[in-house]
Amino acid sequence: MATLGIAGLTAPTASAAAVPASPGSGMLAAPAVQAVAAAPVAQTGVSADALPTAQIDGVVWSQAVVGNRVFAGGDFDTIRPAGSAAGVNAAGRGNIAVYDITTGAPVSLPTNPTVNGEVNAVAASPDGSRIYVGGVFLTANGIARDRIAAFDSTTGALITSFQAGVGGVVESIVATDTTVYVGGKFTSAKGSTRVRLAAFRASDGMLLNWAPQADYTVNALALTPSRSSVIVGGAFQNVSGTPAYGLASVDAASGAVKPWAANAVVRNAGTTAAILSLVSDGTSIFGSGYVFGGGGNLEGSFAAEPETGQIRWIEDCHGDTYSTFPMGGVLYAAGHPHACNNIGGYPEVTPRVEHKAVAFTTEATGTVQPNSVGNYASFTGQPAPTLLNWFPDLTNGGFTPSNQAAWSVTGNGQFLSMGGEFTTVNGIAQQGLVRFAARGAAPNKEGPRVTGAQTAATLSSPAAGTIRVGWRANWDRDDTRLTYQVLRDRTPIFTTTIDSTFWDRPYLSYTDPNRTPGVNHTYRIRVVDPSGNEYTGDSAVGAASATSATGASADRVRADGATLFWRLNEAAGTQAANSSARSDALGGPNGVVGTGVTRGTSGAVAGDTASSLNGTAAATVTAPTGVYGPQQYSQQIWFRTTSTTGGQLLGFGNAATGTSTVNDRSLFLAADGKLYYAVYNGGYRTVSGSRAYNDGQWHQATATLSPQGMQLYVDGVRVANRTDVTTGWNTFGYWRVGADRLNGYTANPGSAAITAAVDEVAIYPTALTAQQIAAQFSGEPQPPVNVAPTAAFTSSVSGLTASVDGTTSTDADGTIASYAWTFGDGATATGVTASRTYASAGSYPVTLTVTDDKGATGTRTATVTVTAPANADLVRDTFGRTVSGSLGAPEAGGPYSLRGAASAFSVDGNAARLRIEAAGGSPTANLAGVSATDVDATVDIAVDRVPNGSGLYVSLDARKTGTSAFTAYRAKVRYAAGVPQLTLVRVVGNAETTLATQNLPAVAPGSWLRVRLVANGTAPTTVGAKAWPVTGTEPTAFLTVQDSTAALQQPGGIGVVTYLSSSATTVPLVVGLDNLAARRP
Repeated sequence: MATLGIAGLTAPTASAAAVPASPGSGMLAAPAVQAVAAAPVAQTGVSADALPTAQIDGVVWSQAVVGNRVFAGGDFDTIRPAGSAAGVNAAGRGNIAVYDITTGAPVSLPTNPTVNGEVNAVAASPDGSRIYVGGVFLTANGIARDRIAAFDSTTGALITSFQAGVGGVVESIVATDTTVYVGGKFTSAKGSTRVRLAAFRASDGMLLNWAPQADYTVNALALTPSRSSVIVGGAFQNVSGTPAYGLASVDAASGAVKPWAANAVVRNAGTTAAILSLVSDGTSIFGSGYVFGGGGNLEGSFAAEPETGQIRWIEDCHGDTYSTFPMGGVLYAAGHPHACNNIGGYPEVTPRVEHKAVAFTTEATGTVQPNSVGNYASFTGQPAPTLLNWFPDLTNGGFTPSNQAAWSVTGNGQFLSMGGEFTTVNGIAQQGLVRFAARGAAPNKEGPRVTGAQTAATLSSPAAGTIRVGWRANWDRDDTRLTYQVLRDRTPIFTTTIDSTFWDRPYLSYTDPNRTPGVNHTYRIRVVDPSGNEYTGDSAVGAASATSATGASADRVRADGATLFWRLNEAAGTQAANSSARSDALGGPNGVVGTGVTRGTSGAVAGDTASSLNGTAAATVTAPTGVYGPQQYSQQIWFRTTSTTGGQLLGFGNAATGTSTVNDRSLFLAADGKLYYAVYNGGYRTVSGSRAYNDGQWHQATATLSPQGMQLYVDGVRVANRTDVTTGWNTFGYWRVGADRLNGYTANPGSAAITAAVDEVAIYPTALTAQQIAAQFSGEPQPPVNVAPTAAFTSSVSGLTASVDGTTSTDADGTIASYAWTFGDGATATGVTASRTYASAGSYPVTLTVTDDKGATGTRTATVTVTAPANADLVRDTFGRTVSGSLGAPEAGGPYSLRGAASAFSVDGNAARLRIEAAGGSPTANLAGVSATDVDATVDIAVDRVPNGSGLYVSLDARKTGTSAFTAYRAKVRYAAGVPQLTLVRVVGNAETTLATQNLPAVAPGSWLRVRLVANGTAPTTVGAKAWPVTGTEPTAFLTVQDSTAALQQPGGIGVVTYLSSSATTVPLVVGLDNLAARRP
């Protein structure tokens, strides 16, 4: 027996009996089910399908979920079913409505709760038995109440024993089992002075001595996971005389203000800025706010460590954020953010577009980049989350003067509920309330969004016998990764998979080789999302040319890898064809030619034509779609001019039309004819040569940016460089030939537009070498353009092993030299064939990259789904490691998601230690990455002493879902003076229902008890539990029930939960865990 490191406690030895291959007597076996597939890259666990939901006729300000019921509070008079127009099938309600989150149907309680004024705050008691509401009302269910009331969540009856009240507006409520905390705009409570913060006894509403004072409005309250502190958010600058600019941590018992580091970084207070929401997932505190003036710095949301307030991440997506809710590792937000490019998301556009519902990872994934919009505060360098591809479309309502859409978001782990004043969602009438479901419960019918004429491919013939098919990527409201098929005469000839979003829709292309010149073919692009939703675009008809008219110069540009290549040699028209040879996602768009451009000018290339700019604002050629500014690249243009006013030749601006407000990466001519290359990276940086180029001759200008700095070449020779500038502005923008903003740059000619002939514009994804640039200018012969290979493969699956075969890959003009595989879990392989045995069941993106004999590449991505054998370990942890501040990683089933202070968790090489420092403490370890319906789980538990009071509870959970409101089947062991007990429990949205109970033999401190929980089948599920001393013999019989609760008839994870009753004083107390295991029965 190994010592656990706690006095009197030793760790048991793992044995085969710890995880039996099949359930014991009294349990019903059910077939194994496939694990839920892993989500593709950059999407949420919730689909963007707007599910039919009950509607209201006003505005919802706040919501709370108990089990499957959503309690919504706001300002409205009726509730009606989904699909009913206003006033049709409506039932009266008094500012409080209830609906079923699983069906969307309105719920009528025996007594429908009613108040006679607006409801601003709705909160549930921890056990789910009560709903607290606060606002501006003076009666509840017809009985006098001063702006706060409690209702029975089952019957809707007013809880008359709870008689709290305040002398002003209530904006926020948060509750424990014993205490109800209230914040808002008031200066008294029950006749005593209470300045915007108060606390009441939950049993009867008696005013407690907790009396911190905020000097301005309190909008939000949240409890830390330890329940030792109340985090307060609002428009205040001080709490109890202590500086706390919009955010404060207050002791939950004494009301004393504690240090909380977040308010030194996020600073929103006063009359034009505030923190609007706070919520916890048991690991972080998430907050959000607004700014409209000089009183604050964050329009967006943030995550902070609960006890210290240390910032974990910030997203400054520039738009008021009213409410957030964490669920499944994703933070869902309601507001109107309009510029997320600081964290790699969508940019500001003109006219402004606001997004009413967005989502972020709950963990930091990168850093905030410099602000490129307006005069917003800078959070450059702070940790940042990832903006996820989840964009349901909610329209603004007009019920309030604010004309917003969603004001509130909440959920229960399986469904998400948004409330507000919106009138439609995804184009369908839906007023005030809407719900979204986890992908396993959703219809998943949101597919590719772009349809019609703009889906037709563009065709060209860059070389004899070839047809280049170009198209722009589509986008999907909840899927980033889409698959495209090129159809030639209805037959698929090329398939590729690529990520895209509505703001980042790359251009793709495929060069179809070996076509008979002059024979027309019809091409269409089919796009398919991971759920099988597809759209086939409009037709394009074209034929291959009999000759190659591109010439050696153009071939050289293509061979050097240009992604955008505008030759500008069209005889007429408003399009500048992209003539690059890329057959991948790097193929750029055709340019849009302005009215100030004349075609057919004698060109820089012998026998070819160019275009002329007339020196007006309309003399432009612009990319119609934007990209993020590259940090390593080359830009190139041929020009001929005699201008003495100068202007831009080629640059990167943040506007597709008109004049940019941010312009970077610019090649421009000064009034004296000197050529400048300009980059903005927090300051205006330029390089230039010494001579003038307004001599009426053709010149080739090439600029490169790389870790080696800025370099400027003219006519194949480097004329200037600087090594201290290695990056440009991190902004979303458009490549532009001709007129654009040059303000701020050295030698700004004062004229944004130039009069010049321009030709052969190219953008490269690398910094060209001096040798490449010299060769391009000298016109050395170049071999024919290499056609990239086409990657293709087949796959087969056996259990957790996927085998792949790339022999169907082809190269039209050579041979494939190498095959490289990635398997979606970090593993790689090479060779024509390969295999991968995954650690856990799920769906994984497998990518094959083939490289041909000339170095060109082609890629193909497809999803493989692997399943675990029925008796494979879902979870296995023998805790044979030593860590502090966490539990480390289990042998199978990880990682752990911990709830509680880091200091509560450690492993000593033999067993895990969960240390409880105070009554009410509840260190918890969940394995949310496991997903199983049928499961047989065990864990060994021990305590270092028997607690007093109501005792200690240690629980083993299965089918566990949720991030803050949990749903699970639970085997709960109670340690207390007297007879220990084993209880079989159903948990829905944190509300527990006892299913069965039995007494256990006395367990001495330091003795190990093995707990086993088995769940089999669905509707009904047979649930069984047993517990016995590790040193004894496992009993035959289970404590068994059958249950069909809808929320539990789905896969879920495994968890271990501890809770020390609030009446206990035996602290600190240590719970030991060992031999945690789970497998399918």
